Parts: sequence; structure tokens; C-alpha cells
Amino acid sequence: TGVQTCALPIFIFDFPSEYADFLGFFNGLRLFAGRLQFSGMDDSPQYRIASSSDFVPPSLAWDNTLMRPAALPSNYVVIGNYMHRVFNICWDIDTDVICAIHETDSTPFAQWKNFTTFCELEIPRIASLLPSRVHELREFPPITPGGL
Repeated sequence: TGVQTCALPIFIFDFPSEYADFLGFFNGLRLFAGRLQFSGMDDSPQYRIASSSDFVPPSLAWDNTLMRPAALPSNYVVIGNYMHRVFNICWDIDTDVICAIHETDSTPFAQWKNFTTFCELEIPRIASLLPSRVHELREFPPITPGGL
């Protein structure tokens, strides 16, 4: 009795250069105790961390095939999520706009003109919602996307 594996469907896109550069450097990222996270490339050894809390980022292929919300229009590619998938962070392949879409909806809840703008605005915005003594938090607050 061997271990069975399930091959994911092929998932290929020409990502905008700013997001492709991000993937080449980070290959996925989890911020704010996982309240904001970005998907990574499949099975890349460069991101594996040798610790008791190994984190392998969610796979872009997994997020866009097996975990893809049924209501999500085909022009959106899931590149991450807020609050453990309550909101998907999506790249609109037609416009390069980044948007946040609730897991049960097909309409953007919030949007940003590109990936760089998303990072420049959302990461500091979320950080500003936290108290200065984050280590004293008993419970991490829910995070709702900001947007333009």
C-alpha cells in the first residue's frame, strides 16, 4: 500500500512583471498571522523553512483549480486571500487590476490598480489596525479588504 498522490491540473499564465518578480523572490507569503497571504509556485524547495511551524504557501494551481470558488469569473486568477479564504485576492487578467472578492460572490469587494499598489496600500493599512503591542493581542482582529 503506497501513498497515492493527486496531480493538479496544469495552470499557466503570464503574470504581470511585478507579481512575477514577487514570486521569484518570495514564492508566497503569509502576513499578520495568516490574515493576508499570497499563493506560491508548486513544490518549490526554496521556500521550505526548517522549523516546527513549516509553512509552504498555498499553491497557485491549487487555489485556481481545486479551491477555486465556483462563482469566480474566468478572467480572475486567485493569487492570495484574506482571513483564510473569506476574501480571495484576484488578478484580473484583462486589466491587471488586483481585487478582493468574497468567497461566495463574483463581484469585487475592493480593488487596486495593480499588485504594487495593493502591497503599498494594504500592508500598511492592516498594520495600522493593530495595537503597537501586537504581542499582547489575545485574539487577532478580523481583516476586511481596504481598496481604492
